[in-house]
Amino acid sequence: MFTNQFKGRKGQVINDQYSIIKFICEGGYSMVYLCQDLIKNSTVALKIIKADPKYATAAKNEIDIMKKINKIPSIETKHICMYYNDFIFPALNGFYHTAIVLEPLGMSLYDALNSGCKFSVEDTKKIIKQLIIATQTIHEQLRMIHADIKPSNIMFVGDPKDCNIKLADFGNMLNIKSIIEWEYEDCRKLQTRRYRSPESIIGSRYSEVTDSWSIGCITFELLTGSPLFDPRGIGEGDTIYEEFMPRIIADGDRDFDHLSQMKFMNDDVFSEDIINLSFWRLDFFKGEDNTELIMDTRGVPTINLLEYLLKKHIKDKNEFENIHGFLKYCLFINPRYRLDCPGLLQTEFMTT
Repeated sequence: MFTNQFKGRKGQVINDQYSIIKFICEGGYSMVYLCQDLIKNSTVALKIIKADPKYATAAKNEIDIMKKINKIPSIETKHICMYYNDFIFPALNGFYHTAIVLEPLGMSLYDALNSGCKFSVEDTKKIIKQLIIATQTIHEQLRMIHADIKPSNIMFVGDPKDCNIKLADFGNMLNIKSIIEWEYEDCRKLQTRRYRSPESIIGSRYSEVTDSWSIGCITFELLTGSPLFDPRGIGEGDTIYEEFMPRIIADGDRDFDHLSQMKFMNDDVFSEDIINLSFWRLDFFKGEDNTELIMDTRGVPTINLLEYLLKKHIKDKNEFENIHGFLKYCLFINPRYRLDCPGLLQTEFMTT
């Protein structure tokens, strides 16, 4: 029985042009290989999509977006992975693989963190500033949000110690829509769990600052080495933060635990204006004003956990205040109070 995922081998030549050097990584619907371009005598990354019509459609959407990205003026300075080419070739299951030829980059931030790489405050500032510039470029030039900013989509250029990065993987991007055009179904496509914003969970309107939430989560992870949110579902063990926000309901599902952690983390509340825009508000909220979680797995916050955890890692008072302020502006539950990318670049953390 043939799988729809491509399994290449070292030295295998694809499309009479790309010779596989080594396997790089595997994504949800693709495999990425480092290859030698035998015609141009250069090194490329080859992202090979699963041989399935539904994935071929997603790949075409990503290719169309990357072609638009390539047309952005001075794109080579915007910290975004460059697209070179694309083609299709037959798969063993009778369908076709779509292959996307990309700029070759180094390891992902995800792999760097998992291999024990540590990042100082200055390292973090450098990485996050580049990430904000890349995200701002997408917002302003394409009127789209990335919608899946996470460590595995942030790639190092060269040695991770140099902290030069590029943003990659544009297959989940969504158009920025007005309140009239917005569709709640789009929320189902937004963001990977740990970096998911409140509005994407409850089916409320997304915007540029939906990406700001993910940037805040990654900033915290760079500084501490631990994810800011790690919600647990039925039967799963608790997080490393159990000491500070123990579960009071053991069998809540992952969405409820995630929302409870958000409230606990920043001593924040779900206000009526964000809930009123939520398509799934009756699934999540109750009470006279419909602002209480139906299943609050963490209870009433006793401390500002974000502040507490940061103080364990950031000892300098000025640094702490700058970082804490930056994270608060990324992580307001109500997106109305979050800063967009231009605003984040003007914070004390980014400018000092």
